[in-house]
Amino acid sequence: DINNGIGVTHQWGRYIKSDHNNPNTIYTTAGNTIYRSENNGDNWSIFTSGDVPYVDIGSIAISKKELPNIYFSGVTTDSIYVHKIDSEVFDFINISNGLPRKHLDPSTGNTTFPFVYTYTSEVLKDNVYVVMRGLGNHIKSKRVFASADNGSTWENISGNLPDLPFTCLQVHPNDPSVMVLGTDGFGIYHTNDGGKNWSIWNENV
Repeated sequence: DINNGIGVTHQWGRYIKSDHNNPNTIYTTAGNTIYRSENNGDNWSIFTSGDVPYVDIGSIAISKKELPNIYFSGVTTDSIYVHKIDSEVFDFINISNGLPRKHLDPSTGNTTFPFVYTYTSEVLKDNVYVVMRGLGNHIKSKRVFASADNGSTWENISGNLPDLPFTCLQVHPNDPSVMVLGTDGFGIYHTNDGGKNWSIWNENV
């Protein structure tokens, strides 16, 4: 039990992320607060202030750097956000520019949600990815985004993906042009060209 000192989460499950360079340091979230422990969860301290603009942090990811970036995302009533905390200078930076902003499709009531991913590979240490979870015509052709500069700019790598509820992304550790994308019940998609072209990848699954 390493829950001492952290609040109650309202997510499906509690997210726990490790600092890849300092494995005794771990992060978790509750509501709009990020907590950090430097001793494997024996003690937690609040890592963020009241600057987080949404009620619940929906995803969190840690970059592979000696002083890592902490990325996290959330939703408000009228927009979506992805933020970054630069651990070197402790800047709290909104990096949503270039990502879909509206999360509710008024014609259907469908909502979408940004989920952030980072990877432990040295090749991908400056890369961060966002998968828009959910359905809605307002983000059709805007499903997956990549940044190679720590979220300063984003590239839409949705290519020819259909309007499906995508949920998770895996990037090849040595070749970021190779990716696998999972859906909520509609199979797996694969790309070899960085997201320009995706194909269904369900053989023998």
